[in-house]
Order: sequence, then C-alpha cells, then structure tokens
Amino acid sequence: MLHPLKSALFASALALMPFGAAAAVLELSQGQLRQLVQQQQVLRAETIATTAVSSFGGEVIDIRGFLSDGKMTYRLLLQRDDGAVVELLYNGTDGRRISDRSKVGEAVSAEARSNNGSANRSANANAGNSGNNGNSGNNGNSGNNGNSGNNGNSGNNGNSGNSGSKGN
Repeated sequence: MLHPLKSALFASALALMPFGAAAAVLELSQGQLRQLVQQQQVLRAETIATTAVSSFGGEVIDIRGFLSDGKMTYRLLLQRDDGAVVELLYNGTDGRRISDRSKVGEAVSAEARSNNGSANRSANANAGNSGNNGNSGNNGNSGNNGNSGNNGNSGNNGNSGNSGSKGN
C-alpha cells in the first residue's frame, strides 16, 4: 500500500511555484519522481506505461509527472497503432485512470500544454546530445595506408556518434 505524499516534498514543490499562481500544478523533475518511487510514494512510470499500452495499444511517446492539490498525476502521450496521439492521465499512487475533464485532469493538461515542461525540465531532457567526433587516422609510413580512425562514441538518447575517417 502506498503512503500519501510526504508533506515536506509537497511543501518544497509549492515553494517553487510562482506567487499567486492560478492553478496549483507543478511538473516534477525526474529526480523528484525517482525519489517518490524509491520512497514507495508513487508507482513507477513503467508500471503506468504498461497499463496504458495494455489498455489502448500503441506506444508511449512521452510521460511526465505532475503534482496538483497534493496528488501526483502521470500524463502520457500515447501513439496508437492507427497513428493517432492521445493524452492519458493516471493517478500516480494507485494507477487509476483520471478523466481529462476532471478538475485535476484539466489543470494538469493545461499546465503540460502551456509550457511543454520547459520551465521545470533541463535542456538535455528535451533534446539529445550529439555524439563525439571520431579520431583521425594516423599517417601512413613509407607510402603505406594509415590506420583507420576510431568510431565516435554514441550520443545520448540513442543518437550515434560520427565515424572517424581513414588516414591518408
């Protein structure tokens, strides 16, 4: 059984919100989500994603966590097999589906769309880093071909690095 969110985390999250914010919705960072999962305060994102895919089919293309009125909500974007992208909301503590027409659902959806998470997510969370360049090959000796260059290192988020070129 999961416990209610710790008041210290909620208080610190509220302290990050702008003064006089109309809706008390805050996107949680990956670190905050990990902490809540480790403390068994919320379900793992993978658990929620598996539930969504088994119910609707398709593939999860984005999943984010939001804190609203003391409750954690996962927001997923799911691309169905027919190509349509749907937004799904789940309660982070018990995994139940939340209506996008509920007060919490509307607030979370609006927050997710308004800033696309840019205010609370690092730049690296939104775009992958480039791979490292390959090293140049060594010069050949006495007219022989040089050694092949080293392959580049893989970049973050699955982007491959560039291959090195052969020496002259």
